[in-house]
Amino acid sequence: MALEFLKPLNDAVVTHAELQPDQTIAKSIRFHTSQDGLPSLKGVQLVIIGVLENRRDSNALFQVESLDQVREKLYELYPGNWSTALADLGDVHAGDSVEDTYYVVKQLTEHFLREGIIPMFLGGSQDLMYPIYRAFDEFQHMINVVNVDCRFDLGDIDLPITSRSYVGKMIAQEPYNLFNYSNLGFQTYFNSQDEIDLLDRMYFDAIRLGYLDNDITLAEPVLRDADIVGIDMSVVRAGDLSYKKANPNGLDGKQVCSLSRYAG
Repeated sequence: MALEFLKPLNDAVVTHAELQPDQTIAKSIRFHTSQDGLPSLKGVQLVIIGVLENRRDSNALFQVESLDQVREKLYELYPGNWSTALADLGDVHAGDSVEDTYYVVKQLTEHFLREGIIPMFLGGSQDLMYPIYRAFDEFQHMINVVNVDCRFDLGDIDLPITSRSYVGKMIAQEPYNLFNYSNLGFQTYFNSQDEIDLLDRMYFDAIRLGYLDNDITLAEPVLRDADIVGIDMSVVRAGDLSYKKANPNGLDGKQVCSLSRYAG
């Protein structure tokens, strides 16, 4: 069963959640813990899963080992009048090979799609969007993929998959499930003219950073029809992101929050 691959949350994260005030997300979310195991998913509409895999990210400075800090900040927030039932199911640890991790991510995505639950994956590198995409193979319908990224990530389809080439694999490899691919926030100088021309010939949507910066609402119709949404943090400008390899230009934190809200 796919859920057997999930590792429980660290005890320190669960303790942090227990210390939060009433009405925060921490008080309504269901946890996968080492003591109690997996929570009941009856009525749950959205699950959070961490993925500690970034071996095929050429920009990675180190192997991801924990998403505890991200979770702690999330748990401290107040949901307002948002009533979606939420569960944090812990982490998928890196497998012996990257393909092992891909297999687990695909199986988990397929499982939750069948259950009518939306999986939200945290962490990992963007090549993980490929096994998420492949989970739709069993459902036999065409899907829309939206990528919030400064690059198209088309890459060379003849080379092994990486975080810079997974979109090319979606387009070129059977079975062909991709109805439309959209990019939000691309920067021209990070993409070759051949790639820009290819997207234009295939009638895929691409909205440049400058246009989004002027009017973030341009993204709403694109995200409204999405089956899969990926956000690469390289789309966030360096001033808003504490990361040595961040790009000087990009979206600010407020705009990324707006895009996330549209996706939700």
